[in-house]
Amino acid sequence: MKIHETARIGINTIIVSPRGISIGRRSVINDNCFIDGSGGVLIREDVSISAFSKIYSCSHKTDSPIFEYITNPVEIKDNVWIAANAMILDGTVLNEFSVIGANSCFKGVTEKGYIYYGNPAKKMKKRNLDKKYAIDFHPHFR
Repeated sequence: MKIHETARIGINTIIVSPRGISIGRRSVINDNCFIDGSGGVLIREDVSISAFSKIYSCSHKTDSPIFEYITNPVEIKDNVWIAANAMILDGTVLNEFSVIGANSCFKGVTEKGYIYYGNPAKKMKKRNLDKKYAIDFHPHFR
């Protein structure tokens, strides 16, 4: 796993296949998350992944008579927020400034700067940001 020295991973987070995972500057994976790097997970800069969220870069072919295992990379670009208990599925690209709402399940490619939520998550509204920000994370009680 490649993790920038300013990135943070919260307690009780489970990492599977860490060789496929890269985490950029000031990105934060909060407590009790799950990340499977089997197919590759690229988390760019200033990404916030809230507690209990899950990222899968693998799945199975549903029509396979042998339940074939497949991998597809996940890319999470700058200034993305994945809210609590969201699930990101294999092959997903979350473009800059995207938000995936709490308890949402997303697979696909987001449009830059939009908020998605639901199951399956759908584009709901524009996120009103016009410039990149830097996360200044300081955990409490640690």
